Amino acid sequence: MFSHGENPCANESTTLSYEQCVEKEVDFTENHFNAFLTAVRGILVDEGGAASGAESASRANELELLNNADRAWREYKKNLCELEFAGFDGGSGASSAKSECEYRVNREHVRQVADAISPKILAK
Repeated sequence: MFSHGENPCANESTTLSYEQCVEKEVDFTENHFNAFLTAVRGILVDEGGAASGAESASRANELELLNNADRAWREYKKNLCELEFAGFDGGSGASSAKSECEYRVNREHVRQVADAISPKILAK
């Protein structure tokens, strides 16, 4: 996901091709992030089923916290990027600004979640 760089569409020569490129990158980051979350959730569920009572409860709590954080983050991203979009007042750069925001925030959030997830979980 991070191999695409901070601005993978910098070489696009038209507004339309730039917007299409950024949208594709947003889809790419969202798909990979969702796959990452699915994998982490699967680890937490598998580990919770095989764990003892206290450890299983801990895994269930981690899963609930992950799900709560994910819901809250998606609402935050929506509002933040709509705020950036609104600042363009419908101008020609508005849709690009919203997509750029989504791409940037997606990348930042993957790092945040990866840092928050126990290395023990990711090692499984």
